[in-house]
Order: sequence, then C-alpha cells, then structure tokens
Amino acid sequence: MRKIGYNSQRDNFTFAGTLPGYVQCMSTAAWMFLSHYRPDVRAEDDTGLAAYVDDVEATVGRPGIGERVRERYKWITGKTSMWWLVHQAALQERIANRRVLFNEHFPIEQLPHTLEAGPVIIGTNKMGGLPGGHIILLVDYDRDRRGFIVNDPYGEATGGYRYSNGAGTLYPYDWLLRYIDYGNNAARCIYAV
Repeated sequence: MRKIGYNSQRDNFTFAGTLPGYVQCMSTAAWMFLSHYRPDVRAEDDTGLAAYVDDVEATVGRPGIGERVRERYKWITGKTSMWWLVHQAALQERIANRRVLFNEHFPIEQLPHTLEAGPVIIGTNKMGGLPGGHIILLVDYDRDRRGFIVNDPYGEATGGYRYSNGAGTLYPYDWLLRYIDYGNNAARCIYAV
C-alpha cells in the first residue's frame, strides 16, 4: 500500500471564522495530493495548508490563484476553494513535472489503473450521512479486498464519521460506488499524468 501523509479538515485554520474547516475538504484533499508529488510539502503541515487555502480562496487573505481563475471563468461564484478548476490550476502551478487533469466524467472502472500512477482527488455525494458533497483522496486500490484505500479528510465515513481519523481507510468498492457515481459510471476527479 502506498503511504501518503494525512491531514484532517476538522482542525483547519478557520480564517477568523470566515472559512470553517467543514468546508475545506477539497483544499485538504488537494494538500495531501500535493504532498505525494512534492517532497517539500508535508501533508500534516497545517501552516502550509493554510497558505494553500489562502491562495485558492478569494474570500480570505491575499489575492492569489483563486482570484485569477475566477477572473478567467466569470461563472465561478461563491467560495473559489470549492471549485475543481481552481484546484486544478493551483496544483498544476505547484507540480511542474506532471499534467494535472480535472475530469467530471471519469470512467470509474479506470480508477484502479489511474491509482497506479498516483493518488486521485474524487468527489462524493452524501457519503457517511453528510448532507451534500464531499471530497476525498483515493490513495490506492486493494484488489484482494475489492476496495479503495482513502485518506478522507473528515474521518471514517463507513461509521458515519464517528471517528475523525480517515487516514488509510478501506472503503469497499461497491459501497463507495454509491457515492462517487455521478451518472453513467463516471466520477468527478483530479489526477496527474
């Protein structure tokens, strides 16, 4: 199993209450993703994560990539750190030797093969009893147990998020499929090639 550092969104910097940790799942997953490709990035580094969030979120801190992407795509509204294209641009800027791709119609059956090259940031819907969407990091695929090894920034979903540590958790394939399929066996994800 591939080991990728973990960070919990439950204790993230809240930017004076304007951006609580419970809305930072995509940023936290992106930070863990980045730690796989950059040895100078430690997934558990909350100060580095806060700087990353400052860069991707237009409503906090100094202007950064969140503002630049929103200027390019005028239809991006609200919290910029909740948009896939913002994170794709931020990760591409930080990972020079790979192409970082966003795909909102990624064939789910290709996920195990894609994981051979590195982690995948993936969108879920109402997983673990959460009221809406959530973003997790697929780390590996366990063929023997037919499931995905994930770093879930909110905790462990199969237990309804009673446990806040979601590092290296096994989510059974059929169970996870219910939450990542956005139609036609396709998922929303960011990955690098």
